[in-house]
Amino acid sequence: MHARSAATFEISRERALQLFADEGFGQVSLRRLASHMGISTATLYTHVAGKEELLFDALEEHYEHLLLLAERGVRGEPAVRPRVQRLSRALVELYRHCPSRFLLATRERHCLRDGHRRRIDSLRRRIVEQLATWLQGGEAPTAGRVLLELIEHLPLWLAAHGLTAEQQTRLVDALLLGSLPGLRQLPSPEPILPTEVIHHAQLQGRSA
Repeated sequence: MHARSAATFEISRERALQLFADEGFGQVSLRRLASHMGISTATLYTHVAGKEELLFDALEEHYEHLLLLAERGVRGEPAVRPRVQRLSRALVELYRHCPSRFLLATRERHCLRDGHRRRIDSLRRRIVEQLATWLQGGEAPTAGRVLLELIEHLPLWLAAHGLTAEQQTRLVDALLLGSLPGLRQLPSPEPILPTEVIHHAQLQGRSA
């Protein structure tokens, strides 16, 4: 792929993602998508296998960015407040550059094929593990999942109110910091035992 062609497609791709965000992934036909991007369907197929791959690539990039932010937090300043402040700034900046990805991640993730969905689920689990390490040394998976939900949704909620980037950053910071005491108190779920272990325990109980 020529560099110029790749750069042109990248610009078109952002328009495509915004179309998915505005109208819904399932409502956009391939012909409508190509027309909106300003290319033919044949040209579209030279870059991606179809619109689902376009969605997957965007969501994979999105969650890789969030994973990087979470990993930086674990490696950085041990105090929680500076970690959250850095995360708040980074989240607002990420949303400013890629707003459609936040909406697509929360609303259209279910449209992915099984293999692609498993990849996204794997990235989300890794983010949860990193966030749980922030909270209680990795022993807070429920809290990590809730914190990820907050991180995914807060930029969307706040952007709807016409706030400046600085105002959004301060609010994200305050909301995340305010949630931490409650998150730390969330119980961890009971471990799910393999079916064979449960069956063995049932047999042991019957023979006792």
